[in-house]
Amino acid sequence: MATNPYFNNFSSAADQGLIEDLFIEAIKMYGQDMYYIPRTLVSEDTLMGDDTYSEFNDARMIEIYIKDVDGFSGEVDVISRFGLEIHDEITFTVAVRRYRELDFSTTEDIADGRNRIPKEGDLIFFPLVESLFEIITVADQPYGDIFYQTGSLQGYDMKCVLFEYTDQKFDTGVEAID
Repeated sequence: MATNPYFNNFSSAADQGLIEDLFIEAIKMYGQDMYYIPRTLVSEDTLMGDDTYSEFNDARMIEIYIKDVDGFSGEVDVISRFGLEIHDEITFTVAVRRYRELDFSTTEDIADGRNRIPKEGDLIFFPLVESLFEIITVADQPYGDIFYQTGSLQGYDMKCVLFEYTDQKFDTGVEAID
């Protein structure tokens, strides 16, 4: 039996808007207020694709859903020759529309795509546990766990690890972060 020809689930802007509104409302109800902190590259090494020195000069509050309800995941904590290493991972979900409302509109943000999607290397401050998490991957493609309901993407899943401070400069204006 074929699908009903009178319902087009993948091109209805009204249905897409309704599901997006419900998605945002659910995050506002069950999520947490967190700070999104964009990374500013100071001295980028274009050969190695790395930045030897980064700054964090901005923090924007946004509601984020904690997808891992069982607590932190990741590898086990190990004692190495450099001391205790903690490999905590967590997955956060942010609504696409609410992320774009953060208004990253500088030429650098537009050039590297931060105005559209969260960037790897940016930080999220989680006030409940008073910890910084670094974004390592952002799921935004229709593979794996991402499903385009009614033909549009409602949220970004950000896999994050506990941030390891290595002499970066913080001047966000938020006392708990700086």
